[in-house]
Amino acid sequence: MEGKKSNNTDESTTNGFSVQAKVRRQKRLAPSLKEQEQVIYRRLLIIGSIIVLVIVVLLFWGLQLFVRLAEFLGIFWSSSSVPTVSQDVIPPFTPILEGIPTATNSARLPFKGVAEAGSSIEIFLNGELKKKLLVGQDGNFSVEDLGLTEGENEIEVRSSDSAGNVSSLSSPSVVIYDKTPPPLEVTEPQDRAVFVGDKKEIKIAGQAEPQTTVTVNSFWAIIDQDGRFSYIIILNQGENKISIIAQDIAGNKTERERTVFYNP
Repeated sequence: MEGKKSNNTDESTTNGFSVQAKVRRQKRLAPSLKEQEQVIYRRLLIIGSIIVLVIVVLLFWGLQLFVRLAEFLGIFWSSSSVPTVSQDVIPPFTPILEGIPTATNSARLPFKGVAEAGSSIEIFLNGELKKKLLVGQDGNFSVEDLGLTEGENEIEVRSSDSAGNVSSLSSPSVVIYDKTPPPLEVTEPQDRAVFVGDKKEIKIAGQAEPQTTVTVNSFWAIIDQDGRFSYIIILNQGENKISIIAQDIAGNKTERERTVFYNP
């Protein structure tokens, strides 16, 4: 009997502890649930306040404010987004050279040209790169002093844009650098010759280099394909000075003078 009482006592004690533990747990949970309810209530209150504020703003300022806000957000988004750049694969057009003579007697050649605006120009002389320069925004470029070598000089130009596209080479422009004066021989009249009577008109004649021009006292003489020239002048009474000048295509000149006399 005493053993049974002891067991009953233990069971009642255990049940008592269990009930007390449940009570304590419920007491601990009760404040936690209340706090959660308060948090939810505050959130609902904030959301409700925002909705009321939006309605008030809409009633007082209208839709215009929201339109402006949308525009601002659109501008901000477009400015912050990364722009896309289309790749340029079209080469610039072939440059065009201007002002290049057939021949020159100057070792430094100036010339001009036209190319794509803002492109870079490369100038080749006899196949060798000599100069680089930038084209202006008007598409024009100029070279002041391209150094030439004696004889034929072949000039070519090409351009490249900022994307790395390169044009084809321009057609070769050939210029002859010649600094030698042309030969000139005056066969008629003899220097210090005297003409009398009806010999008032005399012929100035001689031999020059083909493709040159000859002037007699600044008037053009007639010259054939072999370089033979002639010109008729009318003498004045007394001393007559005659200047004969031959000029080649490079601009080199050779001058001869004759002094003749005329007595009627």
